[in-house]
Amino acid sequence: MDHVITLTTEELVMLLSTANYQDEARVLFNSYSEPKSANELEAIFKTTVNQLRLKGLWDEEKHKLDLNPITDDMMDFIEIYVKCNYLLRATNEPKKAALIFHHVENDTWLYHYVDDQIIHEFAFMKYNEIPNTLREFYLFNFTDNESEYTFNLTDEQFDILSNPKKFKKVEKSFRGNALEKLSFEKFSIDLRENNNGMENISVFSLDEERELYLENLVFFFQSINGVWLSEYEHGKEIPVNIYLANSNKWEEVLEAIQIFVGKLVNDDVTNQI
Repeated sequence: MDHVITLTTEELVMLLSTANYQDEARVLFNSYSEPKSANELEAIFKTTVNQLRLKGLWDEEKHKLDLNPITDDMMDFIEIYVKCNYLLRATNEPKKAALIFHHVENDTWLYHYVDDQIIHEFAFMKYNEIPNTLREFYLFNFTDNESEYTFNLTDEQFDILSNPKKFKKVEKSFRGNALEKLSFEKFSIDLRENNNGMENISVFSLDEERELYLENLVFFFQSINGVWLSEYEHGKEIPVNIYLANSNKWEEVLEAIQIFVGKLVNDDVTNQI
C-alpha cells in the first residue's frame, strides 16, 4: 500500500469545490457539519486555505489572479477520487470510522480511511489486498461454538431490527423450530448489547451522472462468540438468513466481497471492448 496524502474534511471539501466538483463538496460537507453562518464559513475558508498552503497544495499567487490554485499533482488525485466507477464501503461504529475503496484502473484501488468524519487518509493499493485490509479494519475475535446458530426473518422483520421500539414486534412474530428459537434468543441478546446496531459492507456503482447504485450489501456485528452475519436467500418465503459465523466463514465472506466487486469491474471492462 502506497500512502498518498492525509486531509481533513474541510481540506478535502475545499479542494473538491475549487476543482469545480461542487456537488461532491456539498454532500461531503453537509454529511459531517451542521449548517454554518456566512461568517463561520468565511473563517473556515481562510483557515483551510492556510492549511493547504502549509502542505504545499495551494498556490496563493494563482488564487489572487483567479487561476486554479491547486497543484497539478493534487488535481490529478482529485480526478481519480471523484471519477471512480465503483466503491466498496465498510462501516465500523466502535471505531467511529469508515473504510472506502475507490476503483482506479485495472487492479489498482484507492484506499480511503475516514476517522470520525474528520480525517481522510488515502493510499493506493491492489485488488488482492482488499480482504486483508477489511480483516484488519475490524479485527474480530472468534471462539468455538458448541452448535450452529441460525434462523430466518422476513424482509419486514429484518428492516426493523435496529429500532428498539419495534423489536418486540419481531419477537412476537418470530416462528421457528427449537434451534431457530434458541438462535434468535441468543442473537437478540447480542444485538441489544451492541445497541441494536449492525455494521455493513456495501458495494456501489456510479453512472455517468455520478448517481450511486447499490450492487451488494452485507450486514453483520460481532458478538462474544463470533460474528452475526446476514445473507439474503432469493426464492425463499422467509429470505433473510442470519447465522453466527466462525473465523473460516468470515474469511469466506471477505473473499466473496472481493470476488464480487472484481467481477463487476471485469464485466464493465469486457462490455467496453
